[in-house]
Amino acid sequence: ATGDLAVNGTTLELSGTPDTTASGMLHLNLPVNAVPQRHVFSVEESDEANHQLNFSLHVLQIFRSAATILEPIAAEPGQAVSLTVNETESILLRLENPGNGEDTFVLSSVSVKSASMTTSPEVEFTIYNPQRTLGPLATTIATVDVVLAEDIPALVPFDLVFTWTSQGTGNVASTATLLVQAEPDHQWSIDGISTPSNEIFPQEEITIDFNITNIGNTPDVLTVIPTFDVQRAGNDSSVWSTDSITTQTVAVNGTRSISMVFTVPSGAWYTTEAVLNLNLYSGSILVNNASIDFTVGHSSAWRFNLSETSLTIAPGGENLTLKVDQLGNHPEAPWFTKAGQGWAITLPSNGAVVNPSESSTVTVFVTPPESALAGEVGVLRIRISDANGAGQIIQEIPVRVGEEANISVDHRGTWKVNADGGMPTAWIENHGNDVAVMQIAVAGLPSGWILNGSSQVVVAPGQMLGIPWMLTPDAAWNEQRFMVTLDVTHPTLGLISHDIEVERGTHTFHSTPVHHARSGSVMAIEFGQPVDGGLTSTDNVEFLEQSIEVTIGSVTNELLLASTVDETNRMSIYISGYDLPQVSVNCDLTPQAFTALGRVELDGKVGDCSVIASDTEDLRATLILVTDQGETVQLRTSTIVLSLGANATYEVNVTGWKPSAGQRTVSVMVVDSYGRILEEHSIDTVSRASGWNVGIFSFKADEDLTVSVQRTGWTVLEDVNCHVSVRSVDSGWSTVRVIDIAGSDFPPVVTIPAPDGMKQDEELEATLRCDAPYDIDDDATDDMKTAFYNAPEQPLVEGSEIIVSLGVALILLVVAFLAGATRTGPSDKMSKPVRAKSEPKS
Repeated sequence: ATGDLAVNGTTLELSGTPDTTASGMLHLNLPVNAVPQRHVFSVEESDEANHQLNFSLHVLQIFRSAATILEPIAAEPGQAVSLTVNETESILLRLENPGNGEDTFVLSSVSVKSASMTTSPEVEFTIYNPQRTLGPLATTIATVDVVLAEDIPALVPFDLVFTWTSQGTGNVASTATLLVQAEPDHQWSIDGISTPSNEIFPQEEITIDFNITNIGNTPDVLTVIPTFDVQRAGNDSSVWSTDSITTQTVAVNGTRSISMVFTVPSGAWYTTEAVLNLNLYSGSILVNNASIDFTVGHSSAWRFNLSETSLTIAPGGENLTLKVDQLGNHPEAPWFTKAGQGWAITLPSNGAVVNPSESSTVTVFVTPPESALAGEVGVLRIRISDANGAGQIIQEIPVRVGEEANISVDHRGTWKVNADGGMPTAWIENHGNDVAVMQIAVAGLPSGWILNGSSQVVVAPGQMLGIPWMLTPDAAWNEQRFMVTLDVTHPTLGLISHDIEVERGTHTFHSTPVHHARSGSVMAIEFGQPVDGGLTSTDNVEFLEQSIEVTIGSVTNELLLASTVDETNRMSIYISGYDLPQVSVNCDLTPQAFTALGRVELDGKVGDCSVIASDTEDLRATLILVTDQGETVQLRTSTIVLSLGANATYEVNVTGWKPSAGQRTVSVMVVDSYGRILEEHSIDTVSRASGWNVGIFSFKADEDLTVSVQRTGWTVLEDVNCHVSVRSVDSGWSTVRVIDIAGSDFPPVVTIPAPDGMKQDEELEATLRCDAPYDIDDDATDDMKTAFYNAPEQPLVEGSEIIVSLGVALILLVVAFLAGATRTGPSDKMSKPVRAKSEPKS
């Protein structure tokens, strides 16, 4: 109370001055939940009559509203709550009546677009009991279910606004706002699936085309992961697979066309069924899938697998076992027939049933032509198919005539020798079918005897070759007969030895008396002595002064010669004739092809031979590449076969040839079946080594010229001369030093005194080279270095100038001394200075 009023306990007191008016104010505090109604107050004054206090109080109703979101709540203030589209999400609210009287409220809701949206998001609200009546200060909990439409952009925040409106006077309302965003909705559709056919065949490439569309609410990346469900036929164990496909980011409602390719396994059996499942993943979420059914059709195929088969056939024929691969996809039996011309073969009509991807064998007897040479290649053409002809294929199988070495060594008479020397009637005959390159030697010779001739011979099939040795006895020989051994070493047959007796003869052969030549040809045989009148024969022999001539017949024949002086001294000539066709051959070797010889394995063409066959018969010949070191170089093909009158060019192709370092004479020869060397062409080349390098590490040109050498793999340079040469680019001066690269544990350092007169900054060039065959190393870039000459500094006073100066000074001193000794003067005494006296101070 205020003014003249006062509250004393439960009594209201009014105080004032007599005859005046008293007044005051009574203030009432009502509870917030004071019920709206009219209150009347009438009180009698306790001491005075007719003094009543009458007043009334009317409590009005206040309309208030309050709403609060209970769930969900953002993790951080200002963050949006993520809701899944097309799914029901519940929002929990607390609703209050803060007024002082009973009131009726209505709950409503709405979505409000954000600044980046053009329209309000479509949200479906379900409000249970939207209208509610609450007493004063009462609260209630309400649940509102919301469903976000699928086309709401993902991760774009917007508001859900809930309004709690009083129905009383003024429609007082309270709002609760929830910031939400649509979670990314990874949804894709797949359609437009197309395949060429649902029947597929082994090793067929299948392409599946289809379209995928992003029907979610966010740009997305899709991965298509294919899997196969296979129902296998028979023993099918094939593995089906193909690669996954991942798209680039696809916008909402964007579509991409995809082509998926897989290859039907080669081992897939007939009637096997495969289901291709196309599984669509967004990240790790499977969002859709589709499947395509395939059935494997019938396929027939065969082949001869020659990978582990020896295709070399003996000259007389032999069995060839061929591996047969079943490349079809159903158990079948293979059927065989010969197809076309070629070598004679005998083979069965069919084999046993073979499962797909398995193999069997068939044995074929192959007979080469009688005239085929070793290495000659033929082709077998065999047809293979199913019983009904399905899967038919004609396969060409290259076969090669094997080498059948057969060498004999023989002689006639004795080996006649005298002081002029002599050659034997001895020979090597090749009864085999390959060209034989052999080494020959003579064992059992006494010391002092001289043997001249080639130690390597090449004998073609059917050829007979005289031993090319000239034997000269020691001057002290007692002319007693003795036995020697001809040793012939064949690459496969090994050592073949043949004994022959050596005796003295009045006449000796100086060219081989053994000839294998064309019928009708005339051969001249040289002697070491005159023969006209000294020898006689009952055979058809023409005697010349120191030689004889014989005409080759069509058969092998031994001609006998007898000495007119000693009938017991008989000599034999051995000849064999044959009819020869005329063949033209021209061979060339390419020097550039041998540039890297020895440094790398030589493969490929090194030359060629142009061949024209005779008009009378087919040509069968052998191509040979040999060196003067006794090496026979492996060729890719060495057989020459031409029909009569035909011509062709044959390449000389080597394979994997890497000889040791050194000089080489390489010869290409063409030898026919009669043993004739139809052509021989040679070139000189150098085989070099690899795996080593020498170079100049540093080059300094100061008072001396110093060249430091670096080396790797240098042990191959033992006993090889290397040279360091230095020359002046400006003046032309040069010098060379020979060095031993391998002679020390440390690389050599070459020091060369600079020549007189070399100028400052004169350009010098140092080069390091070794003698062939080590003239090319692995790195040519370090073989040369340059430097500029740095002349030594000269002193300011030359030594000669100092000597001259000292000499002049000495002469001047002598002259001065002599001059002083002869000069006369007034006194020899030295004058003394007079010191002045000082004046006394006043």
